[in-house]
Amino acid sequence: IDGSHNWPCVFVDFCYINMMMSEGGTLFVDDVQLYSVSQLYFLLRQQEEFEYVALEGKLATFRKLTDRQFLPEWNSEPYIAQNTVRPPT
Repeated sequence: IDGSHNWPCVFVDFCYINMMMSEGGTLFVDDVQLYSVSQLYFLLRQQEEFEYVALEGKLATFRKLTDRQFLPEWNSEPYIAQNTVRPPT
């Protein structure tokens, strides 16, 4: 992905690409030094549907391990669940 770097465009681009990718496909995410892109990078690093392959400079490589078109709900996304602020009880 080397599209718009604006928020939430990075995630919109990812959603469309993820829908089109087959199991075993390779995903390149460029410009991970930018905050918006780094959030996708950190999410995918912990997501079991993707295998982290490498980070070379500002280009991250992942391999898709499933044929699912969408990521699971937020509570099954480790990066999102870990970074969710829970209201005080």
